[in-house]
Amino acid sequence: MNRLLPLALLAALVALPLALGPSPYLLNALIVTGILTIGAMSLNLLLGFTGQLSLGHIAFFGIGAYVSALTSLGFDVDLGFGLRAVHEPWPPAVGFVLATLAAGACGWLIGRLSFRVRGAYFVIVTISFAEVVRLVALNWVELTQGPLALTGIPAITLGLPGIGTWTLRTKLQNYYLVLGVGTLCYLVVARLVGSRFGRAMRGLKENESLALSVGINATRTLTVAAVISAAMAGAAGSLYAHYLRIIDPEVFAFTTTV
Repeated sequence: MNRLLPLALLAALVALPLALGPSPYLLNALIVTGILTIGAMSLNLLLGFTGQLSLGHIAFFGIGAYVSALTSLGFDVDLGFGLRAVHEPWPPAVGFVLATLAAGACGWLIGRLSFRVRGAYFVIVTISFAEVVRLVALNWVELTQGPLALTGIPAITLGLPGIGTWTLRTKLQNYYLVLGVGTLCYLVVARLVGSRFGRAMRGLKENESLALSVGINATRTLTVAAVISAAMAGAAGSLYAHYLRIIDPEVFAFTTTV
């Protein structure tokens, strides 16, 4: 019976737009809720199953949003010393992948820096990292437009060779995209938590000393969890950017993490 509950919930979510009717307001609320649910799942993987509190988790969400947006829009930035970084626009789907990878890489960096000491240090590092990234987005106006915001972010386009492409402009299309990504993230978390690696995560949360005594590598386990958690948050940020099609440094607001 417990295995049927997720399938029943998924079926209900698939049919929900049909039951609600063509209401842009309700669809918008569902889409934003779905995106933030993906972010919440990513935070739950770190906090709920390893016990590591990340108060700067919104940094990974924002990094995903900006990486995906800049990949899709392109940029031409002066790096100083006569150097320029020029990037031509790439398809938004590529931006989504790069956003996930970039956020995961940042999760690895934060994990390697803080999990050797853990405790309050991880909380402090995550808060500091989120604030630094927010200040970069706010002040590097040439790249991010600062408080003026990045606008005109293209909608995600999906396609199959020989069949064609679809640009997901409508709210209904974005709803099913978010539902698909959310379902994939749920399956990844469920499979991970039910694996040997998931048991190691829960062991570190419940009794770290006992977990270490049976050979669990705490730093490696927590770092991998941080990478997967950050990558999921980055994917949510990418969906957010391509749905709203405008982002500014407020995407890094601490209140969003809370």
